[in-house]
Amino acid sequence: MIKVGARKVRPASRQELVGRDDVYVDKRIVRQDYPMQSSEGKVLCSEVKSAYPDYTKLPFGSSNLVGAYDGYRAPYENSSVSFYNMLTKPPLSLRERYGVSESEVNLQPWYGLKFDLTKDEVMFKCVIKTIDCRKPELPKGIDTFFATTHSIDESMSDWVDYYVSGVEPERIKAFCIAKGLKYPMPEDMSAIDVSNIWAWGFVFDKNTLEYGAVKGYVRVRIEQ
Repeated sequence: MIKVGARKVRPASRQELVGRDDVYVDKRIVRQDYPMQSSEGKVLCSEVKSAYPDYTKLPFGSSNLVGAYDGYRAPYENSSVSFYNMLTKPPLSLRERYGVSESEVNLQPWYGLKFDLTKDEVMFKCVIKTIDCRKPELPKGIDTFFATTHSIDESMSDWVDYYVSGVEPERIKAFCIAKGLKYPMPEDMSAIDVSNIWAWGFVFDKNTLEYGAVKGYVRVRIEQ
């Protein structure tokens, strides 16, 4: 994982798009998403371009993010780089390439590409408002949405992401305890980091309703 020096932090939301997102699972950071224009972001973009020459021109935007991660949870298996095109719905050409037939009105205005650095595979993460499938019990909040993950052979992973914001950490912790899930945040997290939690993610299997990883997203302001 890319190491960076000390920096100031303050409460922020994803909409401000001025910093890094730290993604926690089981009390550790599993991914850090950097703005493309940051020094860390440029390094990660270079890794993608080296591994995938067809993607030498990733859509650039001040709000777009890139992050490195390993196979910490299904359906991810290997060291990879994620790219998030923010404030933009996935184009029809991309959806057709992956066999995604979501209606335009159900699409959220951002999407992801997952570049596997071990094998030749790019997965498409389609972010949607609602999903037509069975769901386990999930915590409610101010804003909720889902994401499905697709392979180039047009298959969709059984694992679905559910995101919720506007929920206090105590409620998420209580939900995790009740369901036998691992609360994502470390117990010694600073008050500033707690105040910067902007969303939670719950992964579940759409067929068995089994819970997967529970994620916590912390927005950290970075100095450039």
